[in-house]
Amino acid sequence: KRHCKTFFAAAVESGYIQSNPFKAKALKGKKLATRRWYRMPPSEYHALVEAASSLREKVAYAIFYTAGLRMHEAFNLTWDCIDFQKSLLYVMNRDATENIPPFSIKDHEQRRIPLPTHTVDLLTQWHTEAPESVPFILLTRERYERVKEKWQKIQESRLPWKNRYMINNVLRNFRNHVKRAGVQPIGKFTIHTLRKCCGQNWADNLPMNVVKEFLGHSDISTTAEFYNIVDRQHEKKAAEVVQGLLDGNKSDVQMTYEGNLA
Repeated sequence: KRHCKTFFAAAVESGYIQSNPFKAKALKGKKLATRRWYRMPPSEYHALVEAASSLREKVAYAIFYTAGLRMHEAFNLTWDCIDFQKSLLYVMNRDATENIPPFSIKDHEQRRIPLPTHTVDLLTQWHTEAPESVPFILLTRERYERVKEKWQKIQESRLPWKNRYMINNVLRNFRNHVKRAGVQPIGKFTIHTLRKCCGQNWADNLPMNVVKEFLGHSDISTTAEFYNIVDRQHEKKAAEVVQGLLDGNKSDVQMTYEGNLA
């Protein structure tokens, strides 16, 4: 059932069918055991950014870790998607042009994501150094030329364009930067994990329906299922909360006792 859901989702994306019959809740199979992913703390994130080989890669890691984008969403970002004045990032569908391929959001809904000052500063710096005439934020000039060539061939063959055609050698460079940063993750840790870290950071501090909108989930149950990790920070905070309640009760009892003595 899970494989069929994936196959039919690809057919929908390619325009062969209108909907995925295997997306119905009634067809859900038994939940598979998942490998625990590694939640990168801010200190290690900063080390990763410092270990990046270029400013463009630093911007990429910032977008994943602080804006929670999927990989294909990040590499399809153009400079028009950034509102520097309002510190907002927009994820939206894009129509094709002669030199720019189309882009389709996974859940087909535009969303906007507030950016922290850290990410806006990196984007501002990169905007002044980025190669001219390259509309995509995370593409080098060489990669952009290859994307245009691929897009021309796709148009000639009349085959559907895939969002993944924008990405190349990203995982290899990421692994090198993680090693250089001295990060030793326990559990699954990929570029997509940076998105998960962002989602969990949001989930710890924002209502789940807000996190759903920022992450671009079509169903809030997906957000609740995957962004409810319990780690040592939560355990420590739980103990502090209970201790605070106990201390408060102790103070109330002491005040009542002293009042009775008076």
